[in-house]
Amino acid sequence: APMCFQHLKKWQQRLIFLVPLHHHHNRVIQLKKEQREKKLLNKLLNGFEGKLTSSKYAKIAKCSKDTAIRDINDLIEKEMLQKEDAGGRSTNYDIMGISGTEV
Repeated sequence: APMCFQHLKKWQQRLIFLVPLHHHHNRVIQLKKEQREKKLLNKLLNGFEGKLTSSKYAKIAKCSKDTAIRDINDLIEKEMLQKEDAGGRSTNYDIMGISGTEV
């Protein structure tokens, strides 16, 4: 029984150390996402040429296409970006309120 208690005590000490690391890691991920989003919005507001797609976002933000799609969906949720009405093979996005759509 004493061995089991010591084993649990060691795990408790590890968790006390790991939980703040986990929170720190999540905050770092959040900050990186915010930096990517800020970079994209600045680019869109300062004379972006052509249509924004997830592929272009990935190139601008230097991230994977999957990450770009997650970021774009986050910006749509925050009502900063919108999908353009024209459908088709490639979805285009614009800053909310820019392409004739009211905010």
